[in-house]
Amino acid sequence: MNVKFLLATLLTSTGTAVLADDTCRNIFGGVCVWHGTSPICGSDDRPIGTTDGTWTLTVTTKDGSALDLLQGGQISNDCYNHYGGLCVLGGYKRLWCRDKN
Repeated sequence: MNVKFLLATLLTSTGTAVLADDTCRNIFGGVCVWHGTSPICGSDDRPIGTTDGTWTLTVTTKDGSALDLLQGGQISNDCYNHYGGLCVLGGYKRLWCRDKN
């Protein structure tokens, strides 16, 4: 098994830790990470604004594409560029962000 994949799965499953190369900076300069892996991205029934004390669910692609979010000013160019593959077989991606350090 790919060690990086296993580590990423373990670290991101809680929504509280991520690998450094998986992060992007949001429009406010905060660190963010997309949850959901192409082609089946999964889903999350928690509402936008849900927080675990460190990370906050900021936006999802449930109702629109990453391009829609970029054009609507909801995500930065950096987070758009880190979006990765499309969710072609179901689900959507979720962008979790933490406060700017």
